Amino acid sequence: MASLPWAFLTLVNTPDQAIIDNRTTVINGSKTAFGWLMTAQLLGEIALFGALGGALFWAIAVAGSGAGKVRDGE
Repeated sequence: MASLPWAFLTLVNTPDQAIIDNRTTVINGSKTAFGWLMTAQLLGEIALFGALGGALFWAIAVAGSGAGKVRDGE
């Protein structure tokens, strides 16, 4: 879910020319194969970190779900 806004921004906002590490990513407003690869890498990294953050959140939530509860007879 975290990568959806970035996907939208990379699809609708393309400059005329762009270069990363001396490799052309955009020529005349059209992405090159390297440009699409860099876009996919960016979105993949954002999705991966979002998934890891979500998994960590749920691990903490599940581990603490029994904390502070009063049990009958104790």
